[in-house]
Amino acid sequence: MVNLETVNTYEGAHDVHALILGRAITGIAAFF
Repeated sequence: MVNLETVNTYEGAHDVHALILGRAITGIAAFF
């Protein structure tokens, strides 16, 4: 629930989105 509250803020959502994209990019790079 705390994470959802953080995502409600623009900066929080931006940070979480950046972390998710970072993991996705590194994950894809690891496979290729």
